[in-house]
Amino acid sequence: MTTREKLGRVAHTVLGPLIRIALKNSRRSYVLIVNNDRILVVKNLLGSGKWHLPGGGCHKNESYEDAAVREVKEEVGVTLASSDLVPLTDNSIRSKREYDYRLYSVLVTEQIELKLDRREILETAWVLPAELNESNAGDSTLSAVQLSVANRRI
Repeated sequence: MTTREKLGRVAHTVLGPLIRIALKNSRRSYVLIVNNDRILVVKNLLGSGKWHLPGGGCHKNESYEDAAVREVKEEVGVTLASSDLVPLTDNSIRSKREYDYRLYSVLVTEQIELKLDRREILETAWVLPAELNESNAGDSTLSAVQLSVANRRI
């Protein structure tokens, strides 16, 4: 574990209660990006060290789709269009932390160049769905994988 990752985890632990308050009743979007049966996952600077999908919070009056497109561009430098997104559910999902989120998937067929926002993202990886589990991935990531497998998206 790098010094930067250690500092991020300490900050996440210390700021955790404030983060939970800030997230409560917010809206978030996450995108499962699939390429050659592998999923793009990220580790956030302020996080538990688990893999998550690119995505994040919706701005005021911003749609879930627009937030998904914006967050993916900001975090990993991938340009998507709202029309590229395939919803994995018809409705929002309520998280354990009391915010609502929507899950989308997008299939990319060509190799994409990632441009990480190093202020937010520590690391990325392309992983097989079977490599993700409760010990190394967040709940929303696991939900997206399960829904994608059930809908034959991966």
